[in-house]
Amino acid sequence: PPIKRTINLPAAAIELRPGEQYAGLVLKDDGTPSHHLVLMAERPDKRLSWEGAKNWASKIGGALPTQREASLISAHCRSHTTPAWHWLSETYGGDASYAWVCYFDTGNRDISRKPSESCAVAVRRIPIGGRDE
Repeated sequence: PPIKRTINLPAAAIELRPGEQYAGLVLKDDGTPSHHLVLMAERPDKRLSWEGAKNWASKIGGALPTQREASLISAHCRSHTTPAWHWLSETYGGDASYAWVCYFDTGNRDISRKPSESCAVAVRRIPIGGRDE
């Protein structure tokens, strides 16, 4: 018979700042919980290059989302994003001059040259247990 598996999640009280949205629980490759994801409210006032977007996110205390996190934003927070391409944190493995972008309205992903200008959102990662990283 298959072996049962139990995943224990400690209770978490995640405080959302004004305008923030809870995107969900991010899982590791093995299906175990990694962290909670919060879409931050702040948005840059213009489109940015990939480096500019990373710097902007860091400056406001966040980070660009990963591809995995983009799936949660697309599923749970799309109404809180602009219908446009948004930078993700990961460089394209086939050519380091490109990075991943996501169109949250559809969940589609593509790559774009890093000097190109796109929209950006920032996320906060809350470790399991509930304290901000």
